[in-house]
Amino acid sequence: METTIVATITVDSKKLNKQDNILLYAFVPGITNQYAIALNLTAAQGEQYTEAQSEYQNVKLQRGNLKKDRDGNLKDGTYPSDYYWDVAVFEGVENEMVANNPPTPKSTPKSTPKQETTWADVVDDGRPDNEPLDWPDKLDTTGKSIIRQVAFKAAIACYTTESVNKHWGMPVSGNILELTDCFEKILLKQPLGGIQEAPNVEPDYPEAFDYPEPPKKVTMDEFNDYCMKAGWGDETIRGWVGDPMEWLKEDGKRTLRKLLKFCRDQAIEEGLTPPEDFRAGGSDGS
Repeated sequence: METTIVATITVDSKKLNKQDNILLYAFVPGITNQYAIALNLTAAQGEQYTEAQSEYQNVKLQRGNLKKDRDGNLKDGTYPSDYYWDVAVFEGVENEMVANNPPTPKSTPKSTPKQETTWADVVDDGRPDNEPLDWPDKLDTTGKSIIRQVAFKAAIACYTTESVNKHWGMPVSGNILELTDCFEKILLKQPLGGIQEAPNVEPDYPEAFDYPEPPKKVTMDEFNDYCMKAGWGDETIRGWVGDPMEWLKEDGKRTLRKLLKFCRDQAIEEGLTPPEDFRAGGSDGS
């Protein structure tokens, strides 16, 4: 699967994201099918956008993180729409944060036998303990996250192993976070004390929350009631479909239930947070 795509995109609608930058909902050949995807523009890229233009050519998109399904699990990456996509170049304006961080190839765990990582593999790379390394400084966000996950697994495994903890100068009775910090520094060949670590900033992707499944038959009153409980105002709905009545008239097969399902899918795609009493399984949920 391609990690970068250059395509002509068709803008369906737009709004402002949390940073007050333009967030486009657009159809992209090779990625989208029925639903538009969310594309965040930088402030500089947003200056090139105009309401009068719906198609933009030579837009370079770069594959981002995997999305979550409605059960909160990461999708398997089979389809391009399983991923978030970042706008690397829009109307000739480059997003340096995206362009300077190329995506890592998608792993294929089904074809690669899982290797058990031993304690010796974790702490021994054949170098003297005092030899400085430069590769930790080159880690991107994904690399740092992997190191942290390995450190956390090692901390759990060795939590009660007094001899190992004493050997590495770690607190035998310390909590898991303290142990994980120590193991992370061991993996990065850093001193075990006095380290001021840079914050690990993750991309601002929306977290997907689930909304209740719409009823099998939806009346106008039920549609309005669902939208009110979901916290969707008229402006939000129009940002997704334009005029709801016109949206229904465009296709004779469209119904209020399909309109409600479309709005629900857009809310999940955008990562909107439903009220706590209106999430799937809640007091008003299905």
